[in-house]
Amino acid sequence: MNIHVESLPECKVSLRVEIPADQVRQERHRITNEFAMHGRLPGFRPGKAPRKIIERKFQRDIQAELEKRLLNEGYRDAIKEQNLEVLMIDKVDPPEFHSDDTMTFSATLVTVPHFDLPDYKGIPVQAPRIEVGDEDIEAEIEKMRGDLADYEEVTDRAAEAGDFAEVSYTGHLGDQVLAEAHPDAPPGLKAAEEQWMVIDEKTFLPGFTGQLVGHRPGDELEVTVTVPDDFPVESLRGEAIRYSVTLVNVRRQVLPEVTDELVEERYGEQFGLKTVSELRDSIREQMANHHSRRRAELIERQVLAWLDNQLQFDLPTHLLYSETQRRVDDIANRALQSGIDEQKISEQGEAIINNAAHQARINVKAGFVLERIADAENIKAESEEISRYLMEMAMRQGRRPQQVLKEAQKSQSIPRIADNIRLQKAMRFLVEQATVTEVDPPTPEELAAEEKGRAAARAAAALEGGAGAGGEPDTGSEPVADQPVEEDGRA
Repeated sequence: MNIHVESLPECKVSLRVEIPADQVRQERHRITNEFAMHGRLPGFRPGKAPRKIIERKFQRDIQAELEKRLLNEGYRDAIKEQNLEVLMIDKVDPPEFHSDDTMTFSATLVTVPHFDLPDYKGIPVQAPRIEVGDEDIEAEIEKMRGDLADYEEVTDRAAEAGDFAEVSYTGHLGDQVLAEAHPDAPPGLKAAEEQWMVIDEKTFLPGFTGQLVGHRPGDELEVTVTVPDDFPVESLRGEAIRYSVTLVNVRRQVLPEVTDELVEERYGEQFGLKTVSELRDSIREQMANHHSRRRAELIERQVLAWLDNQLQFDLPTHLLYSETQRRVDDIANRALQSGIDEQKISEQGEAIINNAAHQARINVKAGFVLERIADAENIKAESEEISRYLMEMAMRQGRRPQQVLKEAQKSQSIPRIADNIRLQKAMRFLVEQATVTEVDPPTPEELAAEEKGRAAARAAAALEGGAGAGGEPDTGSEPVADQPVEEDGRA
């Protein structure tokens, strides 16, 4: 068998195979004998019909079977001889039978990328030290107090900073109502009815709530604010918006005193916490665990970035396309579930696709690299790990483990699950082997800058659906011990 392989871009190879005449004749003879043994012809017992009649009667069937078998043999032998790792067959040209009884066929195959692994043990990364100080604990306690706070109506004084104000407002730009001047402006920027917001510089547009200070419920006033230069809606930056505001109601926040009695009442039954000391210990442990997880994620991202920089190779187009499409669907579904309408999603279509394509390339590339590392380190998915994965899946879905197992077997997804586990183990191996340099946690200034960025994102999200949280101030809460610690950038 004569095999010629030519490498093409995008992990493709051109394959041309010539099958010698004697192999073609032997296979044709074998297939004809099979038809002679099992084919039925009137007037002849099975296996007794003359060969020439069999060849004439079943000519098309014999030829089709011959092509199929020779193609399969040719693919198998070519892949073995050339050591090809084939992902899929991209294109097959019809086989050609020649006058000398040889057969040739050509195909384009998509193969696994070829690359040499770098020295992946000891990849250099940086990670902040895990530090949970008393001030961090107290900050969480204060958040808990805020979650458990009561809100009393203010009747004995004017509004002050830190109060919660219920306002109705309409924006104007010059002599026009903002909704007419800028129809595409976020709804919460145009107008609102009986909207609650805290009197704080970070709430709504800078300077808006500060002008409520000194006013009482029932007061009507005009508030003028200048849209900041970093505002998410570029066309409104620098504009002076005048708001006609009615201060409907004012409430003050009444924070509870954190006592052993409060801790036991709120967190005793569910979390077994009975004292303030136990609560602080619980928060400290939770924050340390959170920082550890974030630290591991940070190291993982740096490891993948290092590998990405070290290795440059083509990726299969069909995998990039399917992974991009999967991520686009995920982004769109999450946006719909969060209340963003289809029109806004469509307007961001190009940005969504570009983001998805970028991440898809990283994911597909990382998959091939981790696969090679798993091979090199003999990393496997053990049967008990697959069982545990299915058990956890069943628990998340509230279903019986046996049902989940049967469905996984029926859909033949067990190998895919095993591959995922194997790649996860390879990633953990790299993280464990990384050379970690510990660095100082972010400074207060860096944390403030990060918080400013998050605040801008929150403001943009709020303006899409209203300036504040909507409704009355939230007086309910989830237990602090059961809530994720807010990201602070330190680990």
